[in-house]
Amino acid sequence: MSDDDTGDSSIGRRWYLRGAAATGALALGSGAVSAGEDEEKDHRKKKGVTVIDHCGYVIDEPGHYVLKDDLNYDPNGNGERCGCDGHHGHHGHTHACIEIHASDVTLDGNGHTIYCDGNVNGSMNPSAIDLDSLDDGSFDMDSLGDGSLDDSIGLESFTDGALGVNGERPQPWDVGSIGVLARPHSHGKHHKKGHGSGKKDGKKGDSRERLSNVTVKNLTVEDCTVGIAFLHTKGGTIYDNRVDDALAGYYLYRSDKSTLKSNVACFNALGFVLHKSSRNTLTWNNPADNYGVGFLFVKADGNALVKNRSWRNAFGAVLWKSDDNTIKKNEMNDNDFVGLALALSKGNEITRLEARMNGFDGVHLLGSKKNALSYVLATENDDDGVQLTLSHKNTLKKIRASDNGDDGIDLDGSKKNTIAKVEATGNGEDGIDLDYSHKNTVKKSDASENDDDGIDLNDSNKNTIAKNVANENGDDNNGDDGDGITLDNSHENAIKNNTANDNERDGINVDESDENTIKGNTTSDNGDDGVHVVDSDGNVLSKNTADTNGNHGFQVNNSDDTRGTGNSANGNGTAPASVSGGSGNEIEVNGTVYP
Repeated sequence: MSDDDTGDSSIGRRWYLRGAAATGALALGSGAVSAGEDEEKDHRKKKGVTVIDHCGYVIDEPGHYVLKDDLNYDPNGNGERCGCDGHHGHHGHTHACIEIHASDVTLDGNGHTIYCDGNVNGSMNPSAIDLDSLDDGSFDMDSLGDGSLDDSIGLESFTDGALGVNGERPQPWDVGSIGVLARPHSHGKHHKKGHGSGKKDGKKGDSRERLSNVTVKNLTVEDCTVGIAFLHTKGGTIYDNRVDDALAGYYLYRSDKSTLKSNVACFNALGFVLHKSSRNTLTWNNPADNYGVGFLFVKADGNALVKNRSWRNAFGAVLWKSDDNTIKKNEMNDNDFVGLALALSKGNEITRLEARMNGFDGVHLLGSKKNALSYVLATENDDDGVQLTLSHKNTLKKIRASDNGDDGIDLDGSKKNTIAKVEATGNGEDGIDLDYSHKNTVKKSDASENDDDGIDLNDSNKNTIAKNVANENGDDNNGDDGDGITLDNSHENAIKNNTANDNERDGINVDESDENTIKGNTTSDNGDDGVHVVDSDGNVLSKNTADTNGNHGFQVNNSDDTRGTGNSANGNGTAPASVSGGSGNEIEVNGTVYP
């Protein structure tokens, strides 16, 4: 399979990225360093390369730096932050094993490892993720709007605030140790003119101050609070690294236009965190077996997440208040809860996503608007393939949502969404389920062979259900007698030009639902009726075909003012049509007006 082949089973060339960089030693020149030489000679440059052989090292000038050996970092050694002062011009305590304060720096781990002496001041694991925030049972769909979600959904369940994701000034070193930290020297403050006096004017730093062109590669970091952190850095590169057993493997704060490629994050609370960071590109990264989220975006806009694999985490990826990102050709499979979750996020493009075998949903949108999902494989998830909760004006197109434990596509309290050319088949409940969801369009989709109903509308009004196929729904083995299309307490919907054949019960069932238009549908070979209307008023049935059903072609019970013309019904088990109870009913079937 080529890199660009996005078949159903895999997106790419590698099943698992290698953990660390190549271990071959970099040629650093000859000659030994004697014990009597001064500290500066210990770090002398050879062939343009500066060798780093201990922690507490501050890089404050451009250049190429290489680790000589594995390093052990004790942030509390000798009662100091690192047990030694910084080097290369910055005198003071460092916050990381290696701290970068200069632009145009390349740090090559040379296949070596930074080991931290413990990671987090306190429990490493994040607090339990509260799935009530993703469970429609926690919402009153009639009264709760997305405006009230803004204050009710936070990130404490993911991070406990340890990385500052709910604040403006994160200081991750306050909760433990960092492997590599890139940040401007005057992070958070600026000085009077000249900088030489070292006196601070007490004002917050210029947010435009950035490092640029910083590269960290070929490095493994273990048991730190954060493996590799970029703060106020732009145009950087984090390449071919591995971080294990951290609170966050990779952490970007207000860092833009950087590239993260071919990195691995395992056994961390969080794999990759982008906080208020934009226009970054993440490709071929692999967060796996993390206790929390593989990729966490917090107010991070305009990033590209392309060809990554996020497996066996609690969540594959979570976007929180993050807009206009491109999520393309990723795998988010076999996670404990959700493959991809969007909360309060808008304008994201999600395409060629594989979200399979997750313990909850494949994809879940919560309070999110104007997102576009296409060519998504959301199959074999324990709950729904794709769920939208209080999410509006999204587009779902060319999605396969099959063989899920509950519904293929599930909308709860969601409005004005478009579902088109979706395959929602073989699911444990409904193919496409709308609850308290209004003014949506479902068209040209296949909702067949589901255990319950093909397309199910509950308490949902003014939707358009057009040109869909809903055949062979209902599973006698499970005791479910499903309909092709069913309406329950749902009003003013348009059910037009659909095919609903060979279902266990009715082709189209209308129950306690008023003023719907049912026109141009084919409902044949169903176990009970072609079209069944019960306890419903003011519905219009026109130009429908209902042949060879087990009971009636059309049956209207205890309903008022049912009207319509041009219907046909032949070869049904009982009669072409039956109207009983109610008043003001006049439907034409085979040229005869009933009753």
